[in-house]
Amino acid sequence: DAAPRVVRYNVAVATDADLARLAGVFKTLDATGADAVERYAVMTTTLEDVFLEVGKSAEVHNVAKEDHGEEVVVNVLKRRSSSFEGDDLEDALGGAGDDVGPVQHGDDAHDASAQRDSRVGSLVRKASSRMFGGGLGTLGTTTVASVATQTAAVFALRVQQGLRSIRSLATVAAPSIVAVVAVALARQGTLDSNTTWSDLTNVIVALVIVGAYVVVPGLVAMPLVQERAVRLRNLLSISGCDARAFWLGTLGADVALVGASVVVVLVALAAGGMAWRQRDDTTTYDWAAIENATATANFTLPELLDAFGGNQRAAFSYACDEVDGAFCADDDRDYHQRPWVTREGWLWALFPCFAVSVVAFSHVMSFGFAEPMVCVGAFPVINLGLLIGPYIVVVCFALIFAGQLNGTEAIQLVTWSFQEIVAAYGWVAATLSPIGNILAFLFRATHLGFLPRDNQDPGVDPTWPSYWACFVMLVLQIVVFEALAYLKDRIETRPLAHVASKFSKKRRDRLDIDVLGERERVLALLEPTAVAGPDDA
Repeated sequence: DAAPRVVRYNVAVATDADLARLAGVFKTLDATGADAVERYAVMTTTLEDVFLEVGKSAEVHNVAKEDHGEEVVVNVLKRRSSSFEGDDLEDALGGAGDDVGPVQHGDDAHDASAQRDSRVGSLVRKASSRMFGGGLGTLGTTTVASVATQTAAVFALRVQQGLRSIRSLATVAAPSIVAVVAVALARQGTLDSNTTWSDLTNVIVALVIVGAYVVVPGLVAMPLVQERAVRLRNLLSISGCDARAFWLGTLGADVALVGASVVVVLVALAAGGMAWRQRDDTTTYDWAAIENATATANFTLPELLDAFGGNQRAAFSYACDEVDGAFCADDDRDYHQRPWVTREGWLWALFPCFAVSVVAFSHVMSFGFAEPMVCVGAFPVINLGLLIGPYIVVVCFALIFAGQLNGTEAIQLVTWSFQEIVAAYGWVAATLSPIGNILAFLFRATHLGFLPRDNQDPGVDPTWPSYWACFVMLVLQIVVFEALAYLKDRIETRPLAHVASKFSKKRRDRLDIDVLGERERVLALLEPTAVAGPDDA
């Protein structure tokens, strides 16, 4: 004779796995006797339900008196990342049902709401324990300890998401596999049939590694774009997640991901013995023989020297390789191998800085996309544009303002040779993006003869960016890009200022009793400094 009781479950169905668990729930209910479950029904959430739930829930109000942010962040992130695993009906639903009890009227509804809130809080604490063994800490405070705790939690969550994601595998595998294969082919002499460590081999390996990292920024930015697309980032903000903790944790996890590929690339270069070659210092420059041999080539001796900025050593090395080799004695073709990694110690510092810079670049550029897949597809185009675009700009500048075009003498600003044009491109590309920067320091590691260096090509200005210049530019990129991403995020997630407006008694009396009750409940949640009076809206 007891009054019938109604049990209501709120179920989040976002993936096929959620649907499978929901089907299991229906099977369980069907197998239950009619004496236990008389009937059941399914209803979809309406927009009105969402607004009412948000309005009456202290956990999702950004100016709540009590700090409930921890539970909300944990619950939402857990639901977004993966559903709960469990054996009973409660775990199958991702939480327990709300025992509403007998159908209630009047003031009894308030007691049911309090019981429901208590039950939800218990479930959220359970989720927190499962995720982080205790939760994110107190999200409402801004102490150093709180930010550190939140940062560790965000980092742990990002790592968990990465371990389950194909995107993470592609981020690490793409540059790693490409570097290993390229170095192996270079070591076998496959890339250049004439010699093992020729300039051509060095250029191919450098360009292949750069090309592999062209796709990485889009993969790193993809989850951030996706979170903003589903408004998860906004929910984290209003739930109390500190912006500094969010970006520090995200930065750390993404750097660890890209850093893993950087380690593989460095190991491949070192283990494979990737090297540039240096002609023996005993080389004799037989310029008469070279001049005679260039009769069959597409250049003359003066043009050759001019192309290399007067560097006789570089010009002679190029001529011996490209022109008929009869005039070069056998001993002139002897080379010393200079490994990239062991000879160029700067690479051990530049590659890690490059990893951080790529992540910072991905973070700031992610704000330019609304769809995750568009982000992944567009980033390679952007990176290639940042590599090719500077070259077009520098060449146009040289043609117009460096006296390279007839009739431009009146507006000539500089006098650049081919080497100086190439060097100017290196500076612009290395400054604009981390992809351009890795191109600059890898090309410097190849010691290509046509790249002017400050210690070997006197009188050439500008010269190709040095290692220390690349390092400084990477550090500046890290600071600038990540700061811009943080500021942009703060602008988009900043709380709206409280604006008090008059709310007449006549208008208040015309409100529906439920709406009026909800209004009073929300106003009661406000901070003492922002509490609205009875005449405020």
